[in-house]
Order: sequence, then structure tokens, then C-alpha cells
Amino acid sequence: MPYLIVLQLIPAFILILFGLVRQKKFQPYLDMLLMILPATFFYEMIMSNLPEGDFQWYFYFLAKTILFLLPGLVIIKLRKYKLSDFGITINRLKLSILLGFGILIITSITNAIIFSLKGYIFSPLFLLWSIPLFFDAFNEEFMFRGVFFFFALKNTESLTLSYIVSMILAFAWHPEFTIFRMIPVFVQGTLLCYLLYKSENIFGAWISHGLNRTSAFVLAQLLTKL
Repeated sequence: MPYLIVLQLIPAFILILFGLVRQKKFQPYLDMLLMILPATFFYEMIMSNLPEGDFQWYFYFLAKTILFLLPGLVIIKLRKYKLSDFGITINRLKLSILLGFGILIITSITNAIIFSLKGYIFSPLFLLWSIPLFFDAFNEEFMFRGVFFFFALKNTESLTLSYIVSMILAFAWHPEFTIFRMIPVFVQGTLLCYLLYKSENIFGAWISHGLNRTSAFVLAQLLTKL
């Protein structure tokens, strides 16, 4: 939908404007725009044509990797950025993972309450889906937090601005604008931005995000049986 395309591009345009006005530079922010363009313009077309069946989520993961991760890696290679500029590093890995598991408890409980209120139905195939969804969480963490929070922070040196553009992008990719959908996106996005800010390592955010997709679903089933 056109309004979603605009919303998904707004964070990059905000950063480009910030760079031109405040820093007299725009190249890093233009690179961020280029990283998000393939997902913005081709996501709906590709996802609507995925093969159906039990393994649809594996095709979903592959498509998301191509759209969310691959363009960024190409830009990183061409522009000679460091992977650590996006939180992809082994430095402070232990702190990142510890924070991730702490955050996982909070996000799992939050999401489980929302899922149970929404009446999500248990499926015996959810464990099969959990595998590709776990790895797909890295695609989203790379874009939402690695690029539009951590890389933005390194260039703008503004924690507030980096947090705002990251959250705008996260909400833009979760367009069900209801209170039920906004609460878990806000809670998870805020905590994972904090994780990346403190640890400068994306892997804890990925693991926390990936496991939350399963743990919240399991907890929701337990809540519905109480």
C-alpha cells in the first residue's frame, strides 16, 4: 500500500535531512536508504507469490534474507564499512546475550498476554515454523536495530534520533495499528535498542527476538488454559 511505502522510507529521509542540515553530509544516510529500498518496493510482490505448504516459512525466511539482509551487505562491501558498525561483532558478546535473555523474559510475557487475548490457536506445526522464524529474526534485527539504530547512532551521535527512526521503521513493518499490536512492538523495540546501545553487539538482540517468537506462543497457550 502506498502509505506504507512512504512510512517505511520516512526514517531514511529524516536522517538524510538531518545530515544535510546539521552535519553537511548525507552519504551514510543515503546508503541506509539504498539498503531499505528493495524490501520497501518488492516485499509485497514477492511474499504474495511464495510457494504454499508446510515449508512456506522457509521460503519466507529466504525471501526476507534477500530483501532485508543482502542489500545491506552489498552496500557495506561497496562502501567499505565495518560489520561492527552495524553491531555484527564478537566483541561484548557475553553481555549482549545476557541482556538478550533478560529481555526475552519481558517480551515473552508481554507478547504471550497479547496473543492469549487475541485468541491465537495452537498449531502442532509451530515448532517447524519456529526454525525459519528464529533465523529470520536476524534479518529484522539487522535492519531495524543494526542499520536504523546502531549505524544511525554512530553517524548522528544522537541517541534520541536513532531511537525514533528505528521505532518508526519497526512500526512501519508491523502495520496492524491496534493497541494490541503496538504494545509488543514498542516494548521489544525499546528494549532491543537499549541492548544494542549497551553492548554494541547485535547477536543478543537476534537471539532474544528469535526465541521470543516461540516462547511467547507457548506461554500464550498456557495462559489460555488457566
